[in-house]
Amino acid sequence: MLGYLRDRGASDQQLARVHAPAGVDLGKVAHEEIAVAILAELVQERAAGNLAAASPADVPTHEAIDPVCGMTVDVASAVYRSTFEDTTYYFCSAGCLAKFEEDPARFAAAVRGT
Repeated sequence: MLGYLRDRGASDQQLARVHAPAGVDLGKVAHEEIAVAILAELVQERAAGNLAAASPADVPTHEAIDPVCGMTVDVASAVYRSTFEDTTYYFCSAGCLAKFEEDPARFAAAVRGT
């Protein structure tokens, strides 16, 4: 695993943070139980003071407004996007994307207020 990460550009400092295998050793178990074992180890590390508790306020978010329907769209997880005149627009659905692509100048002008 370390070699794979190193080959993809991970620094020695980043590689030093890798802990494997992850999770409390439960022996041979189903993948769902492995996920619980990993969470159990994370809780154990946090209780020992080795991990800081993250709150939703600590996670940066960046949102955009769908130019077609006006909904708020999380940029990081947006599936539907289109670039027009060097600006990327984000959409809540395939339908809004399709409507935008029929006449992008119209929707871009509305966003700019022109």
